[in-house]
Amino acid sequence: MLRFLALTFLGVLTTSCSDNQNLPDTSRGIFETVSAPPLAVLAVEQQDEIGELTSVALDATESRYDANFTSYRFEVRQSEPVKKRLLAGPGATSNNYAHVMLPKGTYVIKLTVMDSESEIASVSETITVMGSSPNDWRATEVNWSFDPYFTPGDETETFYRHTGGFPLGLAHALFETKTVSLSLTLRYQP
Repeated sequence: MLRFLALTFLGVLTTSCSDNQNLPDTSRGIFETVSAPPLAVLAVEQQDEIGELTSVALDATESRYDANFTSYRFEVRQSEPVKKRLLAGPGATSNNYAHVMLPKGTYVIKLTVMDSESEIASVSETITVMGSSPNDWRATEVNWSFDPYFTPGDETETFYRHTGGFPLGLAHALFETKTVSLSLTLRYQP
């Protein structure tokens, strides 16, 4: 893919003319070129199976043309007729490369980039992951790695997504009853 680099320039440009048509030999002008908007580019590659999950590499390094990106956001959403859930994952991050561990299924992966001028660009890609479907995998607990040299056996970070219900641990803590015994001794002094 070819893209031209546009630089922001504000200054005086001096040129010499010698066209023999009685024009001044020096012309001055002020020119301004504006940088192009950001461009999001996402490369997705299925890599190794790690147990029952498949490591999927998400690469946004080609998104860097002339922009100074300040954040990258990778979103993975299940894309099956009965499952359209957004998977747990990082919010905006400064990492332009990630690995996500996914079970068998179809997913829409969306990359959103933001540059230093707060302009955003997005791109999406649909993938089908081959492999197994573990019974204990949950879309609300997903393992990610931001190491571009990730290999099976390396550490991953688990991201959790709340589904909107009241957290059970908090509910038990709030509504748990405790028995407290208190003894008082009263003395009367006239």
